[in-house]
Formats: sequence, structure tokens, C-alpha cells
Amino acid sequence: TKVLFRKTMKEIEGGAQWVQSELNKLGPIGKGEMIVLIVFCSAILLWSFGGVLRGLDFGGTRPFASLSDAAIAMICAIVLFCIPVNRDHMVLDWSDMKELPWGVLLLFGGGLSMAAGLQITECGQIISANAGVLAGLPRWAILIGVSLLVMLASNFTSNTALAATLMPLLASAAVPMGVPAEQLLMVTALSASCAFMMPVGTPPNAIVFSTGRIKIMQMVSAGAVLTLVSVVVIGLFAATFIN
Repeated sequence: TKVLFRKTMKEIEGGAQWVQSELNKLGPIGKGEMIVLIVFCSAILLWSFGGVLRGLDFGGTRPFASLSDAAIAMICAIVLFCIPVNRDHMVLDWSDMKELPWGVLLLFGGGLSMAAGLQITECGQIISANAGVLAGLPRWAILIGVSLLVMLASNFTSNTALAATLMPLLASAAVPMGVPAEQLLMVTALSASCAFMMPVGTPPNAIVFSTGRIKIMQMVSAGAVLTLVSVVVIGLFAATFIN
């Protein structure tokens, strides 16, 4: 907003009052909203302590061993379809599903699918092998090169899955490249979270793109600048402060 997309709009007169009036129109939290809040908090707790639940052993059996994060999400969604908010409606009806941004969900789901493809096809090994061509360069150049490689890949797939795929491979490649593994892993972890250019890179990008007010080339042009800045900052930070 200071360099790439300078804002020309001043403070909107009466904007704060309008927001407050809209909040007042909402009124106190309703029964349906309270149920949604409880179910959502339950999902967060189950996600947070899922590992503990999956490890519970009752007489040699683990009834929650297959309780994945995806299963928790689906169970909580189904629960919303089953709890009545009044005599005629459940908390969630199928008519509500028409309002969901399915395009955004499918877009991000595609990123997760690409991440799974990286793992199944061993494409991650190809990426890490390409990082090996940086061997022999100064350490700061290697770190910046790996950061750029990971950052570009992160724009097309899930950052979490990408980091989980690449970090073991790059850790083993650190010694041949002459770089401490800690530096390489830090660069990989931070760079995987810097998906600025493509809508599929991260949910916030996809949500903004789904409004239809941002074109891909606008996102790419702004994201390219942020990518270059981030590559330099992350690479130099790792080279300077992590040994």
C-alpha cells in the first residue's frame, strides 16, 4: 500500500459508526451461533489433542487410532447437520451449502493434491537434487538459492506438505553442499510459508482471489517483489544468526 498499490482513499467519514451500527443489528449471540461456536471449539480441541486420542489404549485396542484431522473436520460438519436449532431447521441445512465458495475450496484442495503428488511421485527428490547444483557456491548464495527454490514451489502446493517432503531430503543434502543442516532447514521452513504469487499457494491468497477484484497478474507482480525481498532477508538471516 506504500509502494506497489498506493492507497488514495482517505478515512471514510462515518465508517466506524456504520460498522458499529451493523454490529448492533446482529444483536446478542443466538442459539444456532452458540452451537456452531461449541462445535468449532470442540474441533480445535480434537485437532490439538488428536495425537493423545490416537494413542489411547484400552485393553490392547486403540479405538481412535484412525481419527485423522480430516475425519474430525467431517464429523464436526455432520454434527451441525444433526443438531436442531428450532422445530423446523437444523444448525446447518443443505441450502446453506450453496453459499460456500466451492471454487476456493477446490482451488486449495488442488494444492493439497499436488502436495500428495510430490510425495507419491518422488518429485520432491528431484527438487532437492536440483538444489545440489548449488554446491561449491558461497554459503549465503546456497541459502538464497534454496530459499528461492522452495518459495517458488510453495506457490503451487501446500506449504506444510512441501516442508514435510523437502526438509528430510535437504537435511541429507546439507553435508554435500557444505552447509550446516540447521541453516538449510530453517531456510526451508520459513521459505515454504512465503507463497505470495499464486492463488493456490495459501488459503488467504485464494480467498482474496475469489472476490474477483484481483487479477492473477496483479498478484504475481506484487508477489514477485515480496518473494525477492523475502529470499534475501531469509537467506541472510540464516547465514548471519544460525550456525
